[in-house]
Amino acid sequence: GVPKRSAARQIRPLIGRHLKVFLRDRRNLTIIAVQCVLLGLITALLFRSGVFNRVPRGQRAQPGVLHVGESAQLLFLLVTVAIWFGAIAAAREIVKERSVLTREIAVGVRVRAYLFSKLLPICAVVGIQTLVLVVIALALRPLQQAAGRRLRRCASAFKMQAKMPPKRACA
Repeated sequence: GVPKRSAARQIRPLIGRHLKVFLRDRRNLTIIAVQCVLLGLITALLFRSGVFNRVPRGQRAQPGVLHVGESAQLLFLLVTVAIWFGAIAAAREIVKERSVLTREIAVGVRVRAYLFSKLLPICAVVGIQTLVLVVIALALRPLQQAAGRRLRRCASAFKMQAKMPPKRACA
């Protein structure tokens, strides 16, 4: 038989190979990028601005109380979409790699090492997708109105600085 290396020593080269294959697949990268941006926009557009603001006096709900139903729905939807990102990524890898797993086991790769080599990059990609989703959703539907104004001020300051000519180090 083939001498087996420890699972810990097998993970690193497997991750490297997985990342190389993953980054070469432009179609998959495009789908992942478009998916999180599109779902972030759709999620934000489902809710009105100020979903996390307190209800002003004189409206139907008690003054000072959050729009509990809407804010809970938005948070639930963000969490659900994040879980969906993970499930889709995992399912895609399982289907795509089934024959590869059989070959890897035949040459002595431990199943635990193989699973961790898939799990770590998938978690990283899903984490980035979730971050993009939340940034887009909360940029369009900020946690509170003041946060939205601050975000717009920061964006306009960044635009103004980008338009300024670069300063010369030596005059």
